[in-house]
Amino acid sequence: FPYTTLFRSTAASFASKLPDLEFLLVSTRTSGKIANLPRNVATADLAGYARRTEFGQEYERILRMWQELSRELSFDTSTSVAYSMGLWDSFPEFVMRGLRIRDAWLGVLERERIKVVLCCDNNPDTLLPVLLAKKRNIATVSCHHGALDWRYRVISTHADIIIAKSEMEQDYLSRVCGIPASQIQRSASDQQGRTFAKRSHVAGDAIVFFSEPYEGNKARGKEIYEQVLPSLAGLAIREG
Repeated sequence: FPYTTLFRSTAASFASKLPDLEFLLVSTRTSGKIANLPRNVATADLAGYARRTEFGQEYERILRMWQELSRELSFDTSTSVAYSMGLWDSFPEFVMRGLRIRDAWLGVLERERIKVVLCCDNNPDTLLPVLLAKKRNIATVSCHHGALDWRYRVISTHADIIIAKSEMEQDYLSRVCGIPASQIQRSASDQQGRTFAKRSHVAGDAIVFFSEPYEGNKARGKEIYEQVLPSLAGLAIREG
């Protein structure tokens, strides 16, 4: 399964609860490697499956399609400002990088005995093996490493099964995102829920704050530390 540090605990947790199955952890980047994995998890680097491929015709065809679309974007009032600022100037490099990553994932599917692809995120690099597996009639399962993934409201769900880690997430995926109930599967493990319930019983009411590594993404770090966290801390202190 594709793997980065953001969802290492989620993916490794699934593997540890299925000791009779063999998992292949494919690291997409160096920082995604971790130690002390379950015994049923083998590791590999995605770079090891890279190919020396020329993408001439395919690359040129995609760029022609992009040029046609970019002209439309330049005249559309909702996108013309972003176009004039050059926010999409790097698209040709993005395409070439994507083609190389796609071919590396094809190498994984061709060289390894992959029966199911498990993906715990929705970013382009980790979604690619899901799309490729479906074209080969390989079962696909996805979940999110956080409490909820807001993107399910605006993007298509490509995996055969989406794992909901809690009743709240199941309700969100079904009622808010409109995903068919047949496509949603509750996680068999509720250990985290039991732990939280035990702590709540001992400590009283709890405030749960879900955050992200804003500094690493260069986004909203200042606002979070100046506006959100002080208010949360003050509320927690006042309520004991």
